[in-house]
Amino acid sequence: MSLREGLGVGVFCRWQYVVSGSEDGAVYVWHVPTKNVVQKIAGRTTQEEEGDGHCGAVLATDSSHRAGVFATGSREPDNTIKLWTTGL
Repeated sequence: MSLREGLGVGVFCRWQYVVSGSEDGAVYVWHVPTKNVVQKIAGRTTQEEEGDGHCGAVLATDSSHRAGVFATGSREPDNTIKLWTTGL
């Protein structure tokens, strides 16, 4: 499986929103009915760079049944799992 095929995708709020990861460490929240990105959490290029996003490819996402709560996981170099709230 290639890295591109392994990027994470999750859904929440009764299929109203989809969370997707990307190779550059960014996380996107999509509104399914309109197909628009409603939130982007920018990735970082190094671990020392300021910001909340991942600095490795985001390979996993999962969501809670509660509105707007989800988790993302990335690979090297930061190898982290982060929890997010969107307010949606």
